[in-house]
Order: sequence, then C-alpha cells, then structure tokens
Amino acid sequence: MRMTCFAMVLAGTFAALTVSAPVAAQDAEVKAAQRMKGMDTDGDGAVSLAEFTDFRRGWTSKRPDGEMQMKPEVVQRAFCKIDRDGDGMLTHTEMLADTKASMKRK
Repeated sequence: MRMTCFAMVLAGTFAALTVSAPVAAQDAEVKAAQRMKGMDTDGDGAVSLAEFTDFRRGWTSKRPDGEMQMKPEVVQRAFCKIDRDGDGMLTHTEMLADTKASMKRK
C-alpha cells in the first residue's frame, strides 16, 4: 500500500526543533542551502521526490549489483518527514527546519 506524504505526516508527529545559538543557526542556513543546491537539479527552487531519491542514491552505499541498500519506502518516509506541508516538494524552509533538527540531534 502506497501512502501519500500528507497521510504519513498525519500518521506521525513531527515537531520542528530549533537551534538556539546564532552561529548554529547560520551554519544550518548554509547547510540547508547547500543541500537544496545539490538536490534541486532542475533549478525550480524545490526538491521533488525523484530529485531527493537521486541525491540519496548518490551517497547511499550500494550493494554489489549497484542497487541502493536503502529501500524505496525508507527514502519516501525520509522525504515525507521533511515535507511538512505534504505538497510533494521540499522547499528551502522545510530543508532548513530539517537541517536544524539534524544539528540538534548531533
């Protein structure tokens, strides 16, 4: 069964985490911009699931047969977690929120 991003967001609770230090906020902004630049291959200012998947394929370790070890469902869940409004596109704002959350966990 294929679940839409909106349904996946409704099924879980995803809270935006903030980084309090000004330097960390600047670092998050830079990292989010770099992530967007690396993923947004068509230059439309947003990242589609296909662009996200292609990006993940580029840095995810591969099996000997060249296929990604990360299952497509896992990639889609990661995408949907970042896509907070469920529109199927990742914006800079969503990428920044995810980057800040990732930095907070480290």
